[in-house]
Amino acid sequence: MKRIIFFLGVLFILSACGNGNANGEDSGYKFFYSDDKDTLSLLVVDTSLDNFSINELETKGIKNLISKVHVSTSLKLKDNKYNLKLENKPAYVVFSNDEMLYTTYTKDELFSFLKDYKN
Repeated sequence: MKRIIFFLGVLFILSACGNGNANGEDSGYKFFYSDDKDTLSLLVVDTSLDNFSINELETKGIKNLISKVHVSTSLKLKDNKYNLKLENKPAYVVFSNDEMLYTTYTKDELFSFLKDYKN
C-alpha cells in the first residue's frame, strides 16, 4: 500500500512539473528557438513563401544575427500546435535560444527591432 501511495505521489509531482507556462499551457514554440545565445531565429508567416528573403536583412545592415528562418503561409501553423496566436499576415516573430522576444506585422518594425537588438 505504501508503494502505491509513493508511486502516485511521484506521478503527481512529475505531472505538475511538466512543460508548461504559468497558465498550465505548453508554450509549444521551442521548435522555433535559435541554436545558440548569440543569434536569433525568425518565423515569417505570409501569404506567399516568396514574400520574404534573408537578403532583405542583409541589405538593411542586419548580418550574422539570424541563425534560422522558418516560413509558413498558415496562421494556424499545423493546427495551432505552437500556440502563437498570430492575428494577421504577414507576421514576423523573433526568438532567442530560450524565449519568444518580439512579434510584429510589418517588415519595417521587424528591421527596426533587429537593428536595435544588434546594438
